[in-house]
Amino acid sequence: MNLQTLSDSLDQITKRPGEASWLLFRPPQDARYRVGQLETGLRQVLFQARDGYLLQFAETL
Repeated sequence: MNLQTLSDSLDQITKRPGEASWLLFRPPQDARYRVGQLETGLRQVLFQARDGYLLQFAETL
């Protein structure tokens, strides 16, 4: 299962992951997706929690 949480700004999350004891698993990356005739973009970042779960956050571009 892959769950993604949308955020208004990833800056607040990426600046302070240590406060939640998260490790940076994948640095922020821009991704583009096509849905029919529309193209949308997301900036995504992935953290690993102490229990091993991966936490993915994204903001729209």
